Amino acid sequence: MLRIDFSSNINLSKVAPSSGLNLASRAYFCDDSWFKAGKLRPVGLTSVFWQGNRLSPGNEDIGSVASPPYNYYTYIFVEGRLSYDGREEFKEFYDLRQSIRDICIQVRGANVTSVSDSNTVVISKEEIAKALGVRAKTR
Repeated sequence: MLRIDFSSNINLSKVAPSSGLNLASRAYFCDDSWFKAGKLRPVGLTSVFWQGNRLSPGNEDIGSVASPPYNYYTYIFVEGRLSYDGREEFKEFYDLRQSIRDICIQVRGANVTSVSDSNTVVISKEEIAKALGVRAKTR
């Protein structure tokens, strides 16, 4: 897995407990038409962390950050299988060490009554290649 550090003007360590939102990052290939069509094929669907603590509704006592920008992190999978719509026969294997593509990440907050997505952050294939210590190649 790769750790992705990001910052926000919103203090997510206060938002998750006060709103009851479960926070997760959604990472996907930016050029993925299946994802854009609403068929979930995440490269990563993981928790959002602050200083080693998972941000979640039940985590009220993790402390707080003084002022913006607030720094967080999440993870993406270096390799795995993309399921087009949950059907086993349509899985596609990927390995970022072999074929690197730009990755888009959003933070999603959801509870029983609402869903909210953050702005999209693009991690370029060049940045991914540098983190993995490989040369950036196109698909």
